[in-house]
Amino acid sequence: MKKFNEFENLIITEGVKKVIKELENEIKNAEDNNKRHIMASGYPTMIEKELLEKLDNLTKFYKKKK
Repeated sequence: MKKFNEFENLIITEGVKKVIKELENEIKNAEDNNKRHIMASGYPTMIEKELLEKLDNLTKFYKKKK
């Protein structure tokens, strides 16, 4: 299996972070308007952590990541 390079990892990571931030804001807005969202607050952040770990496992790093 071909791995992502560091640049591809950066692009995907930034995209994931942006989507998660927007989703958390959407959930917060729904709760502020007394509406229920399909996801609970905090769930997207948990998924983000797992997804970014998987992404790092699929990336070939040329320098050790701290």
